[in-house]
Amino acid sequence: MVANRRDELVHLGKGLIGRLFVLVKTSQNYPPGHAALESPVEDLLKVAGEIRRRNEEPLIRVKGHTLYLGDVRLKPDSGAFTSFGFILEEFARQGVGGVGFGEELTARGLQRFVYILRELEGGGNDRYSRILDRMQQLGIVGIELEAQPEETPKVPVDQLHLRLEGLKARLLYQRAAEAISGEMANAAAGKQLRLRSAKRVVQQMIDLMVRDEASLLGTCTPNRDWATRSHATNVCILSLAVGRRLGISKFTLSELGMAALFHDIGRAGFPEELSEREPALLTGEQRQQLESHPLAGVRNVMRSRGIDSLTSRIVTGAFEHHLLADFSGYPRYPYKRLGLFGRIISIADRFDLLTTLPQANGVPFPPETALRYLLTQAGKAYDWGLVKLFIGCLGLHPVGSLLQLDSGELAVVVGNHRDPDRLGSPRVKVIADPQGREVDGAVLDLADPAVGRRIVGTLDPNRHQIDVSRYLLAG
Repeated sequence: MVANRRDELVHLGKGLIGRLFVLVKTSQNYPPGHAALESPVEDLLKVAGEIRRRNEEPLIRVKGHTLYLGDVRLKPDSGAFTSFGFILEEFARQGVGGVGFGEELTARGLQRFVYILRELEGGGNDRYSRILDRMQQLGIVGIELEAQPEETPKVPVDQLHLRLEGLKARLLYQRAAEAISGEMANAAAGKQLRLRSAKRVVQQMIDLMVRDEASLLGTCTPNRDWATRSHATNVCILSLAVGRRLGISKFTLSELGMAALFHDIGRAGFPEELSEREPALLTGEQRQQLESHPLAGVRNVMRSRGIDSLTSRIVTGAFEHHLLADFSGYPRYPYKRLGLFGRIISIADRFDLLTTLPQANGVPFPPETALRYLLTQAGKAYDWGLVKLFIGCLGLHPVGSLLQLDSGELAVVVGNHRDPDRLGSPRVKVIADPQGREVDGAVLDLADPAVGRRIVGTLDPNRHQIDVSRYLLAG
């Protein structure tokens, strides 16, 4: 059941976008008048009619690179990502800011309209006016076409792709978090681990990381509402980034991602306070229980799935991620061989815990402080070469860092360069002016001399009560 009118309009708006997507894609595969177009046309007109019956105009608009039904914002779920992305790209390419479907629109007129979009494949800055001219020539009525607002600069398609990749990264993050949450519940209840959905989302993360590593790394921000599952997802993404920099195969990357995602499967059923406090702040009894989770993870996996090539990797990650490179960690066994997966996951695990859980001073470490800590332990608790590689993935100022610029502005790091010479000059979003007033500032590349700004210091967002994640998840 749809809860209220707004939810109903959101549901219908998504349906309208989905029908338009199907119709345009169908027109790209069949000639005008083909029977294959009859059903998509009928479906779209039916949804448009349902919207009108609720006293709302079936008008799809783009505002700030987001789709709306009139003034109702439409947020895509994972199933609608493809259709939303396609329509956003199509609107940007055509110079269109909105399209409405009037009551007088006929099936024939709708078919003719979608084929106009194919006729004008040549491009140009006057596409919008050319579409209108062609609609007039063909006598098409019932299509309300809006231009992109002049005050909103048209977004280049490549920039739109980046925004869509960011959206996909967040959807994949959510799916991974939901997958591991479900598996933790299965383990706690003594049920069989499924693995299939988790493996699929890890493989999709790898595909996205090859195209746009920054978007995926940008999702790794502390989320204390989803402590356990967000931690597992962060460790998975961070481990994949290191593995990719090492040049390991896609198949092995998938195994590394699964081992990282399931590294804390032994915590299933543990009290929440064990997951939400820094280990050094636990009581002796609590710490003893916490230190049992690597072996509990091995038991959970083997009891549920037995041993095969994949589960052996998951078991390795669960058992080794707290051993540490100098074997000063736990479990305390005469175990003198630490595999590559264990060495990678231990670094990612420690970094995420340092930046997520309150430390001795009562707040999590800022990312730069956590990296400095890892450097002090490199060559001892953590593999020196992998720590350097880890810093190379994240940059000297990781995504989510709060910076003070020499202009007096505050900025949040939203991306880093792979070039080692530019690790100290990230891409940042300005969030406050020199007077400290919040602004929706531009994204600046500090490696570009023309930007004319440099970093003069790093700030602790917790002390300044700034939620940096809202700037990373915007747009």
